[in-house]
Amino acid sequence: TAHAEKNKLYPNDMLKISGGKVVAGGNITNLRLDEVSYKDKKPEIQFLSLPGYGMEEFQFLIEGKGEITVNFESRKAKNVSASVKL
Repeated sequence: TAHAEKNKLYPNDMLKISGGKVVAGGNITNLRLDEVSYKDKKPEIQFLSLPGYGMEEFQFLIEGKGEITVNFESRKAKNVSASVKL
């Protein structure tokens, strides 16, 4: 809820990229205009707080070869992991 987020009662959800060098990563603020708010430090870890039935989109720029893993960890939702080969 908004009250829990405002008073920081629970930890935020975490989106983490592993397996490659993340050059940049951030939240897509406007999909039509391709506007992204990139994070300055540790772009491979993004903290977020989703409202019920809400959605947020993120963009990551990754360099390297091999396989990367995207992990989403949440206290109230299901933890999800997906792998992609570069």
